[in-house]
Amino acid sequence: MMNLAIRPKSMATKEVTKFWFSRYPWRGNDYKDIEYMFLSRVIELIGIEDCGIDGIKKTVQKLKSLGFKIGLATNVPFRVVSKVLAKLELTHLFDNTTSAEFEEQGKPSPDVYLTASKKTWELGQNCIAIEDSSSGIKAAKRVGMTVIGFTNNGTNTNRSEADYIIDKFGDVN
Repeated sequence: MMNLAIRPKSMATKEVTKFWFSRYPWRGNDYKDIEYMFLSRVIELIGIEDCGIDGIKKTVQKLKSLGFKIGLATNVPFRVVSKVLAKLELTHLFDNTTSAEFEEQGKPSPDVYLTASKKTWELGQNCIAIEDSSSGIKAAKRVGMTVIGFTNNGTNTNRSEADYIIDKFGDVN
């Protein structure tokens, strides 16, 4: 029986694919082929499933109207992120989108946050990160950002390292 709990929770998609491929190599495909097939299926599902989070569009619009620069720093591959943002009609609200797929390491490494803050010409300590994962919280804190831990109505509960906690995006004032 395979123990799925051994996969570290903080890996980016390419790291997860390499991790599993190194343990259980597929015949006829290398890990990049497998990653591509996996991401293609995810993109297909984004097209037909509801992938929105209540209140997020309204919150991002409000922050943008107040003059905030909005960046996205994610472990998710860029082609997936761009599909989600387009589906939710959010693309135009972001000043930059940064994916860990272009970094040496994904979160909890701070690389993706360092790149995102450079793109907005802001130092980390001048930024606020809203994070839904403990690895993301660690990454943002390592850059000196203030972190709001998003629990998604209590479903993500380990946010103890965050400076503030919100359960839903309607809570952001």
